[in-house]
Amino acid sequence: MIMKKIILTTLIGISVIGFSLTNKEIIDQGNIKQKQVFDKYFNGKVEKSRKDPNLLNKVYPEIVQGLYNRNKQTFENELARVGKMKDGRKSILKPLFPSFNEYINENSMFTKNFLLNFLEEKDDFQSYIYTATSISLENFYLNMNTLLEAEKNESSVEENVNTVMDYLYHSGDEKTKEDYMNMTDSELDRLVSNEFMKLNAEIDKKILSGNSKVRKHGNSVKSSLRKTEKLYNKYQENFDAYINSSRLKPESKEKIKKMIKFEKLSDLKFLIQSLKKPEVEENGQQQQQ
Repeated sequence: MIMKKIILTTLIGISVIGFSLTNKEIIDQGNIKQKQVFDKYFNGKVEKSRKDPNLLNKVYPEIVQGLYNRNKQTFENELARVGKMKDGRKSILKPLFPSFNEYINENSMFTKNFLLNFLEEKDDFQSYIYTATSISLENFYLNMNTLLEAEKNESSVEENVNTVMDYLYHSGDEKTKEDYMNMTDSELDRLVSNEFMKLNAEIDKKILSGNSKVRKHGNSVKSSLRKTEKLYNKYQENFDAYINSSRLKPESKEKIKKMIKFEKLSDLKFLIQSLKKPEVEENGQQQQQ
């Protein structure tokens, strides 16, 4: 999987905030909205849009701003809700969205510079950066939705977590989705740390085999990666704290926390995969993953 078929099935859910929706419904709505946006700008010729140099200038602001606004509104709604209670959860929730913004801003800059310097399929740069950025934003909403729906109906956890893991699972992964689901939260946490190290090692390989320009930019990318990891860990810790403050059963909390870490694991695998040249079939066509 290249982040579930680059760009063409990127999540752009625009569900109405306040209504109960499953994660599958959010994803399905997103696919419909995405088609509407692409039809609007490219008259239905989505395949050609993948290599259109003006793609980000036309589509990116509309979609990404919409995703950000929805995340912000969801957070503010939840902050207002828990603010009416006297259980201390507001103070636990308060740093979550600011820490997410810090992380997502640095992650977006890192991803852009990483792909500009090292992406094998240069023509697909627009598609890769669009996919990576929008899914990272969408994940926050799916995480919040999973937790908030669980607090209303705890039996919803299983389906909502499975939906996200199905969606982001890499088909060529040496581990099965069930392997990940059977891991503990701490085991998945270690996998994420290891994947950061793998990505860093792959950047080192590119630097060693590249020219002076690649080495210069490569060191800057490595520095941004370290900062991204630090900010991601802070965001993840804040989300874990808010999950832990809920009245959900320990096993439900564990599943949601594992889902959040699996999302980052998928993101890192996607970036490592972008460094590889696509396999070509005998007829000369690029294989779809």
